[in-house]
Parts: sequence; C-alpha cells; structure tokens
Amino acid sequence: MSKIEETKYEFGLILPEKYQNGIYLFNQSVPTVDEGLNGTVPEKIRRFNNAASHLVRSILTVEHAYIEGVPILQLCQDVDSVYDNLYRQLIRNVYMELFIYQEKLLNIVCNMFFLKIGKSKKNNLAGLKKRSAEFPLLCKFCEQCNQLIKDEKYQGVMSIRDDETHNMSQIDSFVLDLEKLGEGLRIVNKGYRIQAESLRAEYIYVMERLLQVRNLVQEMLDTYDLREIYIKLQNQSEEIYVN
Repeated sequence: MSKIEETKYEFGLILPEKYQNGIYLFNQSVPTVDEGLNGTVPEKIRRFNNAASHLVRSILTVEHAYIEGVPILQLCQDVDSVYDNLYRQLIRNVYMELFIYQEKLLNIVCNMFFLKIGKSKKNNLAGLKKRSAEFPLLCKFCEQCNQLIKDEKYQGVMSIRDDETHNMSQIDSFVLDLEKLGEGLRIVNKGYRIQAESLRAEYIYVMERLLQVRNLVQEMLDTYDLREIYIKLQNQSEEIYVN
C-alpha cells in the first residue's frame, strides 16, 4: 500500500497579494455591510479553504488509521468484519467530501467570472465556456472539467457518492448467492461487491485529477484580476451576477 504524503497535496487556494490590501465590491446595487464583506475575495477563499479542510481530514483519517500498529486497510479482507466495516465508514466520508470539493471548485470559478450558480453542473460549465473567449485559462478550465466528467473512473466515484446520498450503498453491498442446504436453500455471503483496495485506488485517482483542476483555478486567481474580468464582461454585454 503506497502512502500519501501529507505535504504532497495542496487542496486549498492561496489568496493572491493583490486582494489582500483592499476591499473590492462588485454588486450592482449598494449591499449591506454584511453582504458586501461576505462577497469579497478573501472571505470566499477563506470559506473555500475551510471546506477543503474537511476533505483533507477525511483522507488523513483513512490513511493514518492503524489498529495495534497495522494499517486498517491491511486488515481488511473484503468480508463482513469489524475492520472492513470501520474502513468503509471512513472511506465513505472521503467520497462524500470529494463531491463537495469539486462542487466548490466550480463555484469559485463561477464567482470569479460573475456567473450565477445554477443547480446543473453542465449548465454552469456551459455558461463559463460562453465567457471564455477573452480568457484562455477559463477555456482550459472548462475543457479540463468536461474531460473529467467523461472519465469512467470519475463517474464511478461520483456514482458511489450519489448512491450513498440517494439510494442503497455500493460501498456496503455484498455479493450474495444461494446454495443447497438439505432440502432447502441458504443465502451465502461471498464478500463485498467492491474491494477495499479498489475504493482507495479510485478515490486517489479522482483526488489527483481534482487537484489538477485546483492548480488551474489557482493559476486563474494569480493571473486574472476581478476588476478586469468585470469590465471585459460588461463590454461583451454579459449579465453580471455577484454570487
């Protein structure tokens, strides 16, 4: 089992210096003090980073879970046991937080480009794509996100999360069969449908892909200035929406 290095990954976003020494408001009408300050870049980045920290903690909890000095994953046998049940409870949190993280990455970009955030990820990306003519990094972001959405491993991880939320759990599903017992039948549990090692490998794959997106978002924060974005969108007669 390869170990994830704690310092290898940066999940949060770094606030560029250009936003550290002033308050920039973009509301169409005069906001209240509370509304205005909550809409500033530093405050949005702070909240994003706090949300990202939940994912970090979930991952570190899984990766550093030991029982009597042995990593819990090594104790899993993909059968109904105390170790397997605990591991799957821990990794479930990672899957849930991965979904939240990718939603908030997209939301930050919608905020940067003054696009109203809708319920459909597809529509949000389409709206950003329409605004990307003057912003090459935004175009690259949209392409990267759309490639990820089509990725089978990504789809698999998100379907597991969706079932945890809306349907019966895939993480907790067994392969069941029947076998003869005297003149009758009995149910035989052949172990978990998805192996513990596979659950870990899939989340690491998606995590690394999302971190590539995160790096691009950081590059946009460093490269573009919200005031310039605002003016360009106005010149293009785009609707300006301050989330």
